[in-house]
Amino acid sequence: MGLKIDSYVTELKTGIIVLDDSLCVKFLNSSAESLLDTSSKACLNKPLSNLFYEEPDNSKRFKGCLVKKENYLKLDALLLLRGDRKILCDYQLHPISNKEIKSGLILEINNKDTFARNIPVSMFNQLIIICLIILSLNCFSQKNNLLELLNNLKVVIIL
Repeated sequence: MGLKIDSYVTELKTGIIVLDDSLCVKFLNSSAESLLDTSSKACLNKPLSNLFYEEPDNSKRFKGCLVKKENYLKLDALLLLRGDRKILCDYQLHPISNKEIKSGLILEINNKDTFARNIPVSMFNQLIIICLIILSLNCFSQKNNLLELLNNLKVVIIL
């Protein structure tokens, strides 16, 4: 193929941050830069705590994932950024180990604010109700994929 994995990670909408065993940033993709309002240049080799913090403090959880080699998922996390900014997100921690980073974590951040901010509340509520009705009526066979469902929902909402 000739493309490096970095080029794929850069294109993701999900924020990806690679941390070493001391929770210092070794890599972050453009989505993470945008989400956390920073740049790779400003945060590489710096502690993650320079980018954001969470109350209660999450550093013990991050260290625990490193030691126990466990994945961790946090839903509805409120991250406090520099400049008194806050973001609502879900994040996942995945332990990694390779030649460059003997022990570390991949932090995957999904911004929850983006979706909610771009859809008016009344339309969002309608979308949820329509999804529940369709699922309860079992209108779609199991072979239909999610894209077909969304396309049909879009038609229903427009009508």
